Amino acid sequence: MGQRWVLASAAALVAAAFFCAPASAIVGGTDVSLNDHPYQVALLNNARGAATASQYCGGSIRDALHVITAAHCVYNTPFAPGVAASPSQIDVLAGTEDLRTEGAGERPHVAAISYDPKYDDGERTNDAAVITLATPLTLGPKKQPVQIIDAGSAAAMPAGADLFVSGWGDTDPNSNASTDFPDLLQGTTVDLVSDATCQADYFPIDIPPDVEVCAARSGHDSCYGDSGGPLVQQNGATPVDDRLVGIVSQGFGCAVDGYPGIYTEVSEPGIRTFVTQANPAAAPINQSAPTLTGAAIIGQRLACSPGAWTGSPSFSYQYVRSISGNDVGVASTGPADYTVTAADAGTSLRCIVTATNPGGKGSAETGRTGIIAGQARPTQPKNSADRTAPVAKIVKTRCSSSRCVLTVSVTDAGYSAGIKTVQGTVTSTYRGTCTRKGRKVKCTKHRTRKLSARKLAATRFQIVASKLPVGRQLFQLYAVDKANHRQHLATKKTVTTKRSKKRR
Repeated sequence: MGQRWVLASAAALVAAAFFCAPASAIVGGTDVSLNDHPYQVALLNNARGAATASQYCGGSIRDALHVITAAHCVYNTPFAPGVAASPSQIDVLAGTEDLRTEGAGERPHVAAISYDPKYDDGERTNDAAVITLATPLTLGPKKQPVQIIDAGSAAAMPAGADLFVSGWGDTDPNSNASTDFPDLLQGTTVDLVSDATCQADYFPIDIPPDVEVCAARSGHDSCYGDSGGPLVQQNGATPVDDRLVGIVSQGFGCAVDGYPGIYTEVSEPGIRTFVTQANPAAAPINQSAPTLTGAAIIGQRLACSPGAWTGSPSFSYQYVRSISGNDVGVASTGPADYTVTAADAGTSLRCIVTATNPGGKGSAETGRTGIIAGQARPTQPKNSADRTAPVAKIVKTRCSSSRCVLTVSVTDAGYSAGIKTVQGTVTSTYRGTCTRKGRKVKCTKHRTRKLSARKLAATRFQIVASKLPVGRQLFQLYAVDKANHRQHLATKKTVTTKRSKKRR
């Protein structure tokens, strides 16, 4: 998957067990050709250049101008926390199964991003999106639309039915090495798992059977980097007979027995209507920040103005209490105006605006008021009010020949229960010595280590990686909030450490 995530749970014990890894190549798969899967495309973060470095999710060609993918690939990403990504940040690669030969395919820019307005970023339900391309694809043998399964058809499929999933994601989730993300498209067969079995496997986590479908086969699964890609039913000898059944969405790890992969169920009538609509509306994007006016005094009224947004959205408002910059409770959810009460004493208030239209939603917030006079009686935060996964941003990197120090800032759109930690790994690629046929020879080696973070402030962390070999260092970070939501797509940074010059 582009980035497959780990399910979050209200039950702390279960949630803690899920912090093994988040959705994004195929585990247990083989090289496959676009002649057999011509609807498969790759999503690229165009800030990272070549496809081999920038592929982060997958998708399916709906028609020459539209691609179906997962909502979490285009919303609340590391390059767009709390809102839909800017279309200028994403390209689509179609027509080649080899990321090294992108010139053999097409790489159009994106014109608009739309995702299901019912998408829940915390629970990952209705995880579906449609991308509109700036220029239409030139359809051909390796670029063809996928047929979409009829409404309600997935529910009638028998458990154990063969399905096929493909992507450029992680092939070995146990190592986290950069070399486990292949340049060649991978694919594998998985078996449909009944709704009842999937629910029992993930209990007490709810897997809504109407909007999600599960599939598994021992040793075979989609994984990190495959997100947004196709799960299809192959009904005949040619790709034209394939039917899109699901969109790679989430799961517990990759190819873990007893935990099937979870896919957005495309045949659910509402989701099918969304992904097949002729002209998807673009998700709203904030153009100027909301503002808060009025006196922050008990008994006085505050007014929240939504600011400027694209997409003609409707608005909802939430007033949140904070102490020393940390959220401590929700004061009001509903109208744009709010009358300050005695319960707000000793806290600061800010207004969070959520903009929604048929293409999705986004959030933005005002600055905080001053501290409201009176005796402090803040309400305690409730994790259930935190519905958005946090996102880490690397704001500073300092490296020597063997040590890197990363300063990380974390955002958590909307109401936040607070940031718990930042998890991460560093994968070192360096020149070393290997033994081959009894002889020592120079070779390229890889080493992956887990990293721990030191909390500097409520949303600021420091990560120190020491004893690094000279070479390329790939850092992958995931923020975790106190509601046990884990960042879906890794924040990545690659640096090169070099030998220090000795003074003569």
